[in-house]
Amino acid sequence: MRVPYHEGELLSLLQQGQLAKSDLVYYEGLGDWCPIEQVFVVHEEISGFANDGQDEETMIEVFNRTCDICAPDEQVFYIAIQNKRFTRKAPDAFVATNKRLLIVRQRHSTSEVEDYLWGRITSLRMKQSNGGSRFGFLYGDGSPQLVELDDIPDNQVVKLYQISQEMRGLAA
Repeated sequence: MRVPYHEGELLSLLQQGQLAKSDLVYYEGLGDWCPIEQVFVVHEEISGFANDGQDEETMIEVFNRTCDICAPDEQVFYIAIQNKRFTRKAPDAFVATNKRLLIVRQRHSTSEVEDYLWGRITSLRMKQSNGGSRFGFLYGDGSPQLVELDDIPDNQVVKLYQISQEMRGLAA
């Protein structure tokens, strides 16, 4: 049955047992029909950090991919997404959790995840410019590896830098 409901109505129908958490819902921008429990969990989880201009569909994809690999006690703090203005490539993203910094790289219909523990990040880098800012860091001991992404909106770079400073401090 395809009937438009508001979120409150859906919750009421769930409580009354007229809908199951596994029933599918859709709204514009979601991309595809999803189970009710998945949609509400995602929106509740990302609402705290999705106010910096990130594309909602990309945000949900990155968040879901990240949740698939996170430990049970791991929490996503922030997602910064590239703003790829001059290419059709899907944007890459930084994901800051309480345990590590991830890079989710979009490749055609798949994604690759790079994993960097906070305690092994030796230095942070941020460069702001009109054409898109860059965030990076040095990773590892001895000859550290430079890891960075460009074309990240200024406000997201600043927030990611602040969170990264705090998490590095806690890991030290």
